[in-house]
Amino acid sequence: MVKRLCPFDDFEPQMKIHVSDLDSVATRDEAINKVYEKTRNLLFGSASHHNTTQDSTDQSSTKVTNQSQPRGIQENLCHACKSVNFLQPNQCWFCDSRFCSSCVAPCCLCFQVFCRDCSTIRYDQNSDVTVCLSCSST
Repeated sequence: MVKRLCPFDDFEPQMKIHVSDLDSVATRDEAINKVYEKTRNLLFGSASHHNTTQDSTDQSSTKVTNQSQPRGIQENLCHACKSVNFLQPNQCWFCDSRFCSSCVAPCCLCFQVFCRDCSTIRYDQNSDVTVCLSCSST
């Protein structure tokens, strides 16, 4: 059986382009500086735009913030969700912060009330149980 002939010519002309290192380094540095400046301008422009729009939205916002409330109301805020609509505030036994009833859970071992930051949830039981950090280490 005869072999097929190669469809490509063996003597194709090659294009030769001379690229010097100095030209590529200079243009690369200029391009990097241009991209850096554009990115920096976009970041600072967005930050200044965000600050001006943030001021206008803060005035119309109804969310409770610590700076806008008097001292007596600040003490009645839930430390986790910042709500004021809880009837009886609960105090975390570990960190002594005030929380609403939906942000605390009793420890299943010592039966004290703890916040989410001072307790963990064990998933190894039939049901999920909350255990404080003191009891979880034992």
